[in-house]
Amino acid sequence: MKSKLIFIYISMLIYGVISQSCTDGCGGPNPNRYKITDFEVSLNELINSNNPFFGSNPIENSKAHYTSFAIDFKGQTESYFSSTFSLPKLGIISRAYACSPVMPTTIEKVTDIRVFCDQTIIDSYPENTNIASLFDIVFHPNESGFEQMSLEDYLAIEQPATGFFTLILNTQPAQQNTYVFRVEYEQDGVDMDYFEYTSEAVTITID
Repeated sequence: MKSKLIFIYISMLIYGVISQSCTDGCGGPNPNRYKITDFEVSLNELINSNNPFFGSNPIENSKAHYTSFAIDFKGQTESYFSSTFSLPKLGIISRAYACSPVMPTTIEKVTDIRVFCDQTIIDSYPENTNIASLFDIVFHPNESGFEQMSLEDYLAIEQPATGFFTLILNTQPAQQNTYVFRVEYEQDGVDMDYFEYTSEAVTITID
């Protein structure tokens, strides 16, 4: 009789744990990968030109000083289960799994970012040549925060595709002028390998 009571108690305990794991709102297994499918792009001005980590605001009157000119990319992402994903075995541990989902990661890699301008922005870069070396990139490599480096240095390192990044002009143009920028983005992606953006005309001031 005692053994039967112990068996019933253990059975009820296991059932309660499993039931709670299914009804506590944790949602069960979560997708373990994300992919970038598109970008929203905007021309912005840095709130603080000395510290781009403070963010940016939309450009007003299609004019910005070169020290605060920024091109912001916001990725459109989708989460999915990778082919290596497998469901955990049912049991007491399943509740911990359901309530502690792992944040999705990406297998996509940035392969190139090219920037072109319809005008000669400095003498050594005639119109419609790649001026990527005139830009820095601010990106979000992990949960620790943002990072800034030259776009050339960024491309020299194999970087995971990031859903948010900003291109910042790091060189004074030869003269104040109105420019149209074109950015070509390439990645080794799941669904998207290439994205192109052409800006509206914007006046870059130097005074």
